[in-house]
Amino acid sequence: MAEFIEPSPGADGDKPALLFFCNRPEEERTRLLQGTGIPEAVEKDLANIHLEYSSIILPFMKAHPTVFDPKLHTLELYKQLVAFVMAYSFQEPLEEEDEDEKGPNPPMMVPVADILNHVANHNANLEYSPQCLRMVTTRPIRKGQEIFNTYGQMANWQLLHMYGFAEPYPGNTNDTADIQMVTVRQAALQRERHPKPLGERMGRGRGGSSITT
Repeated sequence: MAEFIEPSPGADGDKPALLFFCNRPEEERTRLLQGTGIPEAVEKDLANIHLEYSSIILPFMKAHPTVFDPKLHTLELYKQLVAFVMAYSFQEPLEEEDEDEKGPNPPMMVPVADILNHVANHNANLEYSPQCLRMVTTRPIRKGQEIFNTYGQMANWQLLHMYGFAEPYPGNTNDTADIQMVTVRQAALQRERHPKPLGERMGRGRGGSSITT
């Protein structure tokens, strides 16, 4: 994974993280990032981008031929725009009752606010109100101390997928390790084949070598 983290693709402003991952061959993404959840997330992003472009963007451009040119405003350009918005936009946190309604929660571009870096142990956060957005400190900040925003309670694999960086261990208190259901299923099937505890299945052969009964 070091090839993806150093240098961090989203940190130097060179390109958004999603675009960085999309431009890597699928085999390379799988080989270097297997088990993180990122390859699956990127594949889902790409599928959604292709669907949106073909079902929404392309028909809209064809309906306005004097403004848009499909030869110029291509799928590749749309992919770059989506990656840019994903890397720099904010979404208003939904209350539990709002989540139940499952209404649209579109991303918003917030200039100036997006220049602040993220850490889990942040000292400021963005507050939303009908009138305005405010960046508010959550504790006293000394002169010369960096102001850190929060991008949400995100595990390192989510930060790497969305923004191109990960917090050093053990700084990210929101970090998790996802175990895919296929792995759980394989472990369950293996247990069915070998129901005895590991200690009962292991013995000692001559010369101290371990054998499985």
